[in-house]
Amino acid sequence: MGAENPENTEACEKAKGEVLMQWISVKDRLPEREKPVLALSVHGQVYSCWYRHGEGFFPYAHMENDVPLGVVTHWMPMPTAPHK
Repeated sequence: MGAENPENTEACEKAKGEVLMQWISVKDRLPEREKPVLALSVHGQVYSCWYRHGEGFFPYAHMENDVPLGVVTHWMPMPTAPHK
């Protein structure tokens, strides 16, 4: 076995501290009920929102109006807060 490549080791160490965030198609899976998520609209807009089963995605900015978003194509869980 040869010596480790320092570039690969550095990249692996960096990756350990990062979570790969990927968009999930609404055709594949829907989020848990009323959990905060990011949602991607059919127009490419990203919203901070929550999902209500059978009713759709609701942006936090309009919680008092209870108005669902239009067509959402993808979603992902909220990212974790950065470490201090």
